[in-house]
Amino acid sequence: MPSKLSLPQLSLSKDKIRVLLLEGVNDSDAELAGIVRLLAGKYAVMNLIPYNEVAGVGFRRPSV
Repeated sequence: MPSKLSLPQLSLSKDKIRVLLLEGVNDSDAELAGIVRLLAGKYAVMNLIPYNEVAGVGFRRPSV
């Protein structure tokens, strides 16, 4: 009996999304809502990576 699932549904692979968080650039609730909309319905793993500060660069690590 043929399976009702298509090949992509049987696949165990996931998309891997990495987001580098920068204070005041992409650390807002609105930014997160946009990412959620972008990934809606997709099988994915998302890593939120807080920036590690480097002197003189000008970017900061998010406080929350």
